[in-house]
Amino acid sequence: MKKSTISLVVILALLAIVTYFVLQRPGERSSSGETGQLLVHFDSTAIDRIEMRSPTGTTVIDKTSGAWWLTSPLRYPADSGVVVNLLNQANRIELKNLVSSNTERQPVFQVDSSGVLVRLSAQGTEKAAFVVGKPTSTFSETFVRKDGSPNVYIAEGYLEGTFKRRANDLRDKTIFKTDAGSITSVTYHFGDTTFTLALVDTVWQIAGQNANPGAVRTLVQALSSIQADDFIDSTPAPGKPTVSIEMKGTQLRLYRDATKGKYIIQTSETPQWFTASDWRVQPLIKRKKDLIAAG
Repeated sequence: MKKSTISLVVILALLAIVTYFVLQRPGERSSSGETGQLLVHFDSTAIDRIEMRSPTGTTVIDKTSGAWWLTSPLRYPADSGVVVNLLNQANRIELKNLVSSNTERQPVFQVDSSGVLVRLSAQGTEKAAFVVGKPTSTFSETFVRKDGSPNVYIAEGYLEGTFKRRANDLRDKTIFKTDAGSITSVTYHFGDTTFTLALVDTVWQIAGQNANPGAVRTLVQALSSIQADDFIDSTPAPGKPTVSIEMKGTQLRLYRDATKGKYIIQTSETPQWFTASDWRVQPLIKRKKDLIAAG
């Protein structure tokens, strides 16, 4: 064997030995296989307060009279579906490898103050608390740590998507919601043009002309549940509405923002302003010609 080859083998062997001892240094180790344990466990039906603290601020959701409300950084009805999913996810964070118990290494995994600290309480008593860190390189796992413990684990799933959210992501984005069968009249205002689609006995009509049943059915279904993409908490000045829609005593005013491909929306029921993408709004906007039955 050549002298240069022997030297290379010796160097590689030394590097292997150094790497072994570095990885096995006290307080930082990796276990093989899955632990199969849960990070935390609690009665999700009893939880009435969720607090999520991150470097960008603190978000608090409280359950009041059976309904979830965002209470910090602002007060607004919370999306109950999102909240229930959050609690379900928190209750089934499955641990895999233990990667470190060295507190000095917590910033590497973002399970220190740079992560998201989640606290869950019931009637003033904390039931669970944990930190969600950064995802692993595969984005299918996440570094986590139980609050008060030095142990950092890899947990199954991309948890940032559930726990690292803006306050607006947790707000109820419902603009208007009702039972489709309860809608019996819809009035459209396009500038100086106004028409009303109404259910007369069992037939939908516009000014005495029969409407297309399929087109009306699709429209009414779309109008029964209108969702926003986001919120505007200031007071915009969008000018005259592109279209106004009236139904069941509620008026919706829609303003087209062509530069951003969306609509700004306000209803007569609330001072809150919303934004919605074109694809959400287009099924709601119909001209008379779109609804009148052919022939």
